[in-house]
Amino acid sequence: MNRSLHLIKNLVWAEKYRPATIDDVILPSSLRLTFEGFRAQGVVPPNLILSGPPGMGKTTVARALCNDLKYDVLEINASLDRNIDVLRNDILSFASSASLEGSRKCVILDEFDYANPQSLQPALRNVMETYSSNCSFIMTCNHLNKIIGALHSRTTIVDFSSITKEERKETLVLFIKRLMAILGKENVTVSNTKVVIELASKYFPDMRRTLNEMQSYCAKNNNVLDIGAIPVKATSDLTGLVKLLKAKNFKGLREWVSENSDIDFDQFVRDFYDQSPKFVEESSMYALIVHLGEYSYRKSFVVDPEIHLISMLVMVMQDVQFKSV
Repeated sequence: MNRSLHLIKNLVWAEKYRPATIDDVILPSSLRLTFEGFRAQGVVPPNLILSGPPGMGKTTVARALCNDLKYDVLEINASLDRNIDVLRNDILSFASSASLEGSRKCVILDEFDYANPQSLQPALRNVMETYSSNCSFIMTCNHLNKIIGALHSRTTIVDFSSITKEERKETLVLFIKRLMAILGKENVTVSNTKVVIELASKYFPDMRRTLNEMQSYCAKNNNVLDIGAIPVKATSDLTGLVKLLKAKNFKGLREWVSENSDIDFDQFVRDFYDQSPKFVEESSMYALIVHLGEYSYRKSFVVDPEIHLISMLVMVMQDVQFKSV
């Protein structure tokens, strides 16, 4: 293993404690039965798409399933290697050759919703069919609609977001127990178990982010996890911004965005939505909600968050009527 990668795996809790088998992965009951069923059959369906929000364990499950089945694995991050060259240079070579151990092969294509839909995604169809007797493909994604329909029809799709309220509660309890175990292994002093529960609930189902937030706080706080780890929810003061939007003051709007470039976008959108009845005409609420929803969805794909924020506000300024403030 590359030395720098080895250090990361031992320093970053989310990697250090990543489960290696399906038995160790925290999953809702319905999903656990699905993957235990695959394992019991001794083979993954020829091709799988694991879809759902970040941090729910899609990549972990893909790796764990391959570990349990002793597959020979090639893993590719499609958000980095997203064009046709990765298929020509890596995937074809791997899928077409026999495993040295005689085991089945599997290509894990992580974050495949970022793969080029004009080149890599269409080209993968033929490769999947040609080498189906020798190689399986497991794709993970946050946004299933970013993967072309032709691949949907060639795969078994497992949706990690389709869980019941009871399964959510059950999984959260298991996650809290796992967090407590990890904190114990890292010799972290926990001032109050409620802190762990609060953090797990705040970021659930993103388990990776919860661990990262805890580790970051403990590193700055002498390995102590206390009430200070829980972010204080601050409500945005939108009065000045609304005045700029109402006046269609684009220059002022650019200055506001520049001064608030470090804003928590998700919290800002939530505050805008919650406070909107105070300053948005009722007839414009539909347009506002459509823009907020659309730009919340697009946030996962943006390169420049500042341009993304001002683009959303320009659309709001153009289409939304404001009350006097």
